[in-house]
Amino acid sequence: MALQEELDKLITAASGNKEITRNDVLTLAARRPQASVFTLADRILEGDTPRALADLSALRLQPATRSCPFLLAGLAASFRRYLQAARVVASGGSPREAASSLRVPGFFQDAFVRRLERWTPATLQALLDRALQCDGEVKTGAVSDRIALETFVSDACARRLKAPQLVGRWIYEV
Repeated sequence: MALQEELDKLITAASGNKEITRNDVLTLAARRPQASVFTLADRILEGDTPRALADLSALRLQPATRSCPFLLAGLAASFRRYLQAARVVASGGSPREAASSLRVPGFFQDAFVRRLERWTPATLQALLDRALQCDGEVKTGAVSDRIALETFVSDACARRLKAPQLVGRWIYEV
């Protein structure tokens, strides 16, 4: 979708048989950081609240990635991968061995290992449980998806893995 928008801008600029130059591309094409569910998961696992919330906001603006169930399913898949790696480490393997066993590409391994070292199997399981709870809150209508996701991301970054009382959240929805 974003690619099509950029191509449309260039086609419009080239109307009248004007040749599109490198300068046209640099001037007209938007430079936007690429937020994805994977970068959001990375930010959460790094504890980088501002960047995680920025990624969440960017993802929620795109029709293809705005759905709360889509985001939570993608996050859960990433967290399960780290949980598998954490279990390898807990059973005596090194973080690098864990990354290799999951076929993490070499150029991602350093960052993967850094994130993995911050978490244990128990805390990653708690993170997955909290994501499931967030999903349930949204699907039952107990909390709006925006508030549920923002609260989940903020809490996960800070490693507050037990859901806050619902009463405290009502303040933000008024």
